[in-house]
Amino acid sequence: MMSKTYEYVICGGGTVGCVLASRLSQAGHSVLVVEAGPEDYNDKIMSPVAAPHLHGTEWEYNLMTAKQPGLGNRSVPNYVGKLLSGSSGINYGLWTRGHSVDYDSWAKAVGDERWNYANMLKFFKMAQTHHDPTGSPEKYGFSGPISTTAAARTYPLREQIRNAMLAAGLEYNPDTNGGSPLGFGPFTENWKDALRQPASKAYDLSKATVLTNSVIARVNFDDSKTATGITLTDGTQYTASREVLVTCGAIKTPQLLMLSGI
Repeated sequence: MMSKTYEYVICGGGTVGCVLASRLSQAGHSVLVVEAGPEDYNDKIMSPVAAPHLHGTEWEYNLMTAKQPGLGNRSVPNYVGKLLSGSSGINYGLWTRGHSVDYDSWAKAVGDERWNYANMLKFFKMAQTHHDPTGSPEKYGFSGPISTTAAARTYPLREQIRNAMLAAGLEYNPDTNGGSPLGFGPFTENWKDALRQPASKAYDLSKATVLTNSVIARVNFDDSKTATGITLTDGTQYTASREVLVTCGAIKTPQLLMLSGI
């Protein structure tokens, strides 16, 4: 029988939820991670070329945006993974850090330098095994759970397109994950041995309790408005002796907070 009390209860088994569940449980803490979707590593999910075939399936929430004035007033798909590993189980496998200027501006906006690029870099490096062994250890990690690849695809017009872009005045950037993605360069992708690396496979969850196909109705609070646990849609409750961590992604996290009265 499952325990009903854990040190940490993690709401959402997507990329962030899997990373936190792995790190905390491997450090000796009791952890429950709850995911609305299934655990599934079928051929479509694991294939590098099958991502387009996952749209409109049970492994996505199949959400549509509001009508977009800039797109002829059309609604367009808003892709969100609904399975253990979250969108790392359905996406197209690109591996990008974003621009250092963005991280620095976010740190300034919230008044917390821990979020600037220099301080986030150690976590980027911790996550990856960089594809180029001659790459700079100041920029990249070489022993993380996610392996990357770049410029591995070959096609007849590769060099012709590259030369045309250069002739058009675009700047070639050979290192788009080095702090500035501006310009054009080869995609960095996160396939390994021609297979996807879903977060729940890349990060060791063997010491965490994983509850799939389980929808969280709300986060529970005590009289001091401290989060104490969660309630599922079937009424089952789990208690967190230390923290409740909400890691449901950019769309489902605010939904759960609103359902919880926040």
